[in-house]
Amino acid sequence: MKTGGTIKILGMIISLLLVAITAASGEKEAVLDSLGRPVETDTPYLIRVDYGIHIDVVDEGWVSRYALPFFPCPKDVMVDRNIPDYAIFSFVSLLSLPDVLRVSTEFQIYFRPSNKRCWDSGYWRVVDGLVLKGGGPDVNNTIFTIEKRGGSYRFAFKGAEIGVRSFGGPLVLSLEAARPASFRRLNVSFVR
Repeated sequence: MKTGGTIKILGMIISLLLVAITAASGEKEAVLDSLGRPVETDTPYLIRVDYGIHIDVVDEGWVSRYALPFFPCPKDVMVDRNIPDYAIFSFVSLLSLPDVLRVSTEFQIYFRPSNKRCWDSGYWRVVDGLVLKGGGPDVNNTIFTIEKRGGSYRFAFKGAEIGVRSFGGPLVLSLEAARPASFRRLNVSFVR
C-alpha cells in the first residue's frame, strides 16, 4: 500500500517538474484556431475578422484579396463580408522546425494560389502602410507576428498593429502607424 502511494506522489512531482521546466523554457503560447486547436504552419486557413465595434453595416468578415472585375490579379488585402472563394491562407514559419504558430513569433502569410492566370507572389507585404500581396519569401517587409490582447488575436508588423481602413469603398488592411480617422482595430480568428 505504501508503494502505490509513493508512486502516485512521485508521479505528481514529476508532472509538476515538467510543467515548471516548460514554463521556464520560455516557450510561447500556441495560437489557436476557431475550434481551439493549434494553428499549424503550411496548412490552409480562412481568416475571420471582427472589429469589436459596429462599422457601417459590416462588423465582421473574412480577409480576402481585393479584386476589381477588370483586374483579375488583385494586389490589396481587404475584408469581405462574404466568404470569398479566393481567400485561403497558409502561415510560413521563419524558423526551421516549428509546425505550430506561436504568439509573438515571426512568420509570413501566404495566399494559396486560386487563379492560375496570376503568377505573382502570394506573400503579404507592407508598402506605405498598406498590406498588399506580392512580397517575397526573403523580404523584410513580409514578416508579421500575431499578438494576443484581451483574449483576442491581432496581426502586427514591426510592432505596429494591423487593422482596417476605408477609402470610401472596401475595407483595406493597413498599419496602425498610418492611422487615418477611418482606421479600426481588427481581431482575427482562424478557420480550417
